[in-house]
Formats: sequence, structure tokens, C-alpha cells
Amino acid sequence: MTELENIPVGLLSKTSRYQGCTAWEDDDGNWYLGSPPVEVKYQDWPDNRIHVVQEGDRPWTLAGRFFKPVPFPSRLWWIICQFQPDPIHDPTVKLEVGRELFIPSIEKVQTKILPSLKE
Repeated sequence: MTELENIPVGLLSKTSRYQGCTAWEDDDGNWYLGSPPVEVKYQDWPDNRIHVVQEGDRPWTLAGRFFKPVPFPSRLWWIICQFQPDPIHDPTVKLEVGRELFIPSIEKVQTKILPSLKE
């Protein structure tokens, strides 16, 4: 994980709203905003929801909507990104309208996913 000022020149402008964020580079040399989170793989739980992406949906707005009982739920956007059979690797890329996203229940987020971060 790297502070954004250490990533390759030209990736972000000096006035970018993402300055001060962290970023990480994968094995292929691709850069992503945020921390490389603990890997959350898709699980076929019976209480998963399916959300059909609408215009304007973003991972953080969906997390804010579906994970509301958790403090600062929009910060859990990475769970939605990783919890897909075909994970979303870059949350800044516009979601394709009509795409089905699998959303774990708040119960699974609180009892299975978040506790795994402490292991």
C-alpha cells in the first residue's frame, strides 16, 4: 500500500480529490484507490440480496443504503465490490446500469465479514 503522492506521475493531478488517499498496485502494475482489503469472496448465502444497478449507483452509496446499522456504512463499499462472483476492482469506474450485484445481508456483514478482519 502506498500514499498517492508516491504513485506514478500523471496518474492523478495535484488537485485531485483523491490526493491523500491510499492506493495499491496489483501484480500486473495496475493501481487502485483504497487499501487492498481483506479478501471477501462471494458466498451463496440464502439472505443475500440482488440489486440491479440503476443510473447513479456507486459502491459507497449502495453500502450506505444496505449497511445502514453499521457506523459510517458507506465506508464498507469494498465489501460490495469484492463480494461479487466477478469482483469490482476499481470502485471509481461507473457501474454498468442493469448489472446485478450481490449484497450480503447486514447480519452476515456483522457476524461473518467484519469479524474476519480481526483474524
